[in-house]
Amino acid sequence: MKPLRKKMIDEMTLRGFSPKTHAAYLAAVIGLSRHDRRSPDQINIGEIQSYLLHCLEVRGLSTSSCLQILNGLRFFYLKTLGWPSADLDLPRPKRLQRLPDILSAQDVALLFAACSNLKHRTMLQTTYAAGLRVSELVNLRVDHLDASRQVLRVEQGKGQKDRYTLLSPGLADKIAHYQAVYRPSDWLFPSSFEPQTALTCGATIRMRRQRQSG
Repeated sequence: MKPLRKKMIDEMTLRGFSPKTHAAYLAAVIGLSRHDRRSPDQINIGEIQSYLLHCLEVRGLSTSSCLQILNGLRFFYLKTLGWPSADLDLPRPKRLQRLPDILSAQDVALLFAACSNLKHRTMLQTTYAAGLRVSELVNLRVDHLDASRQVLRVEQGKGQKDRYTLLSPGLADKIAHYQAVYRPSDWLFPSSFEPQTALTCGATIRMRRQRQSG
């Protein structure tokens, strides 16, 4: 491993960055180096700015992707190489603000009804009712449930932080029914290779809508 790469990895490790951040920041520096065909410590601010413009206009990367590249380059030059912040005055691409598509109550009911598999239906209901990310859902354990206090413990969520979220009585009843059938002992939703997935449920919803509109 080259010294600069190792130093950057060490700096990220000391700050507790996630593996995804490690990979993204390293990819940003590698991309710049390959584009300019030089070691990144030999590239100046004007060339860095030209590379970011190249990512936006030529490669057509999204604003979010370019911001991630910018963050990775800023970390490398400011923390790994120790450049003064004034020497890395780079404009930040403006992130477009878009409203998310929100499912109606009818859409949610259709989504749940489309899942004939009890486990996957309970996973969808838990994700929706507790406001979980997929990574948080699959890392739930049985002992994370606290029906008496109506809370669900989420460990190492976004930002590597633990938190509590709401466990409503209705959701608690659905999970209890699922547990009575599947008997999970450690992980609440252990991995399996069952054929029906949330994607299958989504396809079923679309088919039902087409029938209704027809």
